[in-house]
Amino acid sequence: MVNMGMGELVEIILPVHDMNQQVAFYHEMLGLHVYEPEGVQDYRDFYDVKLYTGTCMLVLHATRGEENTSEKAPKLVFRVPDLRRSRALLLEQHIEVSEIRSPEIGQLICDGKDPEGNIFSLESNDESAQTPISITSQPGRAPTYVSINSHRGRSITLLRDNKILIAAEVLAIILLNIASTSFNLVSFMTIFLVIMALLWLRGSSWSQMGLRTPRHWRSTILYGLIGGLVLFALSTLVVGPIISSIIHVAPDTQIFNSVKGNPPELFTTLISIWSTVAFGEELIYRGYLFNRIADLFEGSSGGWTIALFGQAIIFGSAHAYQGLAGVLLTGSYGFLSGLLYLLYKRNLWPCVIAHGLVDTISIILTFLGWG
Repeated sequence: MVNMGMGELVEIILPVHDMNQQVAFYHEMLGLHVYEPEGVQDYRDFYDVKLYTGTCMLVLHATRGEENTSEKAPKLVFRVPDLRRSRALLLEQHIEVSEIRSPEIGQLICDGKDPEGNIFSLESNDESAQTPISITSQPGRAPTYVSINSHRGRSITLLRDNKILIAAEVLAIILLNIASTSFNLVSFMTIFLVIMALLWLRGSSWSQMGLRTPRHWRSTILYGLIGGLVLFALSTLVVGPIISSIIHVAPDTQIFNSVKGNPPELFTTLISIWSTVAFGEELIYRGYLFNRIADLFEGSSGGWTIALFGQAIIFGSAHAYQGLAGVLLTGSYGFLSGLLYLLYKRNLWPCVIAHGLVDTISIILTFLGWG
């Protein structure tokens, strides 16, 4: 038998759907004292409400419509003298136990399941416990936390703060992208998987890069369409002629000549434009690389300016197969699209729509023989 020297039962966590109704029952009908929050009449906006039972705390936890039955069952919280030792003993007995986390300074917690799958928690006080790390959650949901001492906590700290690792990460994505666009050695999907792994390792998400739902889709689509028309006009009528007059050569776009007078090829190309090119390139350049270069300078205004030019240069370089004129033209487009990204408060959707529109117009003109 394993005896971990359990202390007192300190909390019972009860998932609830209607917070006001449950508080009214336990407080007004059963007479339990509302310990936290104090002086509140409407509890609908609170995730947790603590009531004192006389021996331990009853914590009403809002489930927000969660349907998982295991999350509906009450959870017992025990205080133990040494959480690390208790967890090790449970693991030796093949009891499922989570990583140790620190929800606040000086407190350690881990969760487990008893032999029938009921959830319990162990907690202890530890002065060495440091502030937990927030992990970016889905919009509208409360963030989750991991212990700074866990494996993931250490990876998050390094990838968020270590400038050498950030620079190495940016360089790796640049090389992968060049290998994909210029030499066709790796697929776009490979780059996405690598980026998604890096986002997870540092507790970030695509929504933080700008792929978040706009408040108003109509205005977002309108901004994207207007932005696309403006970017196409600037690239075609202003930037393109200036580049041609300086270097006396046009971008090499022979790779797209197969579209001329070929409706099936036009159809498949348009699908590729909206699914891979517009969406994928905006996520990689205006989303991921733009933000990571800015991270090198701790998100300062000067850092964002450097990142604006940096991502544009990288974007142009990835189109080296179009020759020097193509590099300069796409680099200029990357700069203008970066401005649109900043103008729309770092939301990627207007950039995706604008990019798709620009490429759609260009490929249709090529199909008609007017490109």
